[in-house]
Amino acid sequence: MLARVTALCAALLLAGCANGYEKFYQSVPPPTTGFAPVAGEPQLTSGTTDARGTVIQMFQSGYGLVGLADFTGPAQDRAGAIAQAKKVGASLIVVSQKFQNTVSGTIPLTLPTSTTSYSSGTANAYGTGGYASGTYSGTTTTYGTQTTNIPYSVDRYEQTALFFAPLQRRGLGIFVAPLTDAQRQQIGTNQAVQIVAVRNGSPAFLADVLPGDYLASIDGKPVYDAASVAQAFTQAAGHAAQLALLHNGQKVSKSVPVPAAEW
Repeated sequence: MLARVTALCAALLLAGCANGYEKFYQSVPPPTTGFAPVAGEPQLTSGTTDARGTVIQMFQSGYGLVGLADFTGPAQDRAGAIAQAKKVGASLIVVSQKFQNTVSGTIPLTLPTSTTSYSSGTANAYGTGGYASGTYSGTTTTYGTQTTNIPYSVDRYEQTALFFAPLQRRGLGIFVAPLTDAQRQQIGTNQAVQIVAVRNGSPAFLADVLPGDYLASIDGKPVYDAASVAQAFTQAAGHAAQLALLHNGQKVSKSVPVPAAEW
């Protein structure tokens, strides 16, 4: 019976024991500048459910997204997030948790039962040969089952972990995103990207390139996605790149040095 009860408890707790940070982990494409070497134990901090805002804020501080885990279930031990960070080479994990609901119910547990009855008595016998007397005893066992409903209640949470690693100090130091349809209509072109973040201390930061600006071309070459931006900056490495920007609806040209090595 003990073994069956133990198995039931294990089944109830299984969802909470599995490492969701590993099971639901998704990697993301690495940045073109590459990651810097990671040293020491991964650090864990709490964040908000605004994943995009967290990624932008971390980029400004010099960290790039390695991957993420997003799932709903019983609250996970955050040691699982640290273990996954070690596995994927992340140095910083930002975790968030938001209560979703409580799931309750019962699980039937059927166990074998047995009932044993005992009987005893005295028997007397008379016959032509004389008189005899004796005692007797015996047992009878009846087998069956008994079902008990075991109640359970599990709190479920929306849980997210963002895994970051330090970025190399290369390139211009901007984080860009493709244009939305509304932005294309607003600025009147398909050939541009929006600058959503600028890394602190980078060449772009020092040249006052600002988040929210639109980047239209680099050295006269139109850009329209992250790949075209990376290619243009690779070609511009070692000299001052000429950026054509839209700032608050106004065309602005800036000359920004792009070091061939780290800055």
